[in-house]
Amino acid sequence: MIKPMDRFTPVGHSWNVLYTKPHYEKKVSELLTKRNIENYLPVKKVPAPWWVPGKEVDIPVFDSLVFVKVNDPGSKQIKAIDGVVNWLYWLGAPFEINDLEIDKIRCFLSTHTHVSIEKIAVPLSYISAVNEKNEPIVENDLRIEVPALGYRLIAEQSASNVMVMTFDKPVTPLNAPYSHAS
Repeated sequence: MIKPMDRFTPVGHSWNVLYTKPHYEKKVSELLTKRNIENYLPVKKVPAPWWVPGKEVDIPVFDSLVFVKVNDPGSKQIKAIDGVVNWLYWLGAPFEINDLEIDKIRCFLSTHTHVSIEKIAVPLSYISAVNEKNEPIVENDLRIEVPALGYRLIAEQSASNVMVMTFDKPVTPLNAPYSHAS
């Protein structure tokens, strides 16, 4: 049974979003972790620069965003961390994302490490679907939408994930045997 759940329904403390300087996401996440502040930085794998052939590196999925679970969103102590620009605000209040959205992202990225993102329209009143176990429903195993953030994550499939089928005998059109008229 599917039931709608308002994205602003608190489950424990909600997640807030920090906006960071460009390329400071990992540093901010590390500093938050050192201060025992729960945070989440979704990462994806990409090929390393050309001068390091054959390697892959982890980069943030969302540029300049780090998710933080705190009692006091808007805390000046967190805003003072090197690399933090500000809290992300929506309609004058710190933007909140519930646990289900974060779990959906975590689940998707645990299955797919090579992903791309694209922007989507953000509905003013977003309702997410959950099952009777209060788990997020993933629309597709190769794509999920995170309307609260305005993004869609898409799994990139490599050639190694494609199954090639071969046949022992030659295949003719419509599997019909050739007939030779004599």
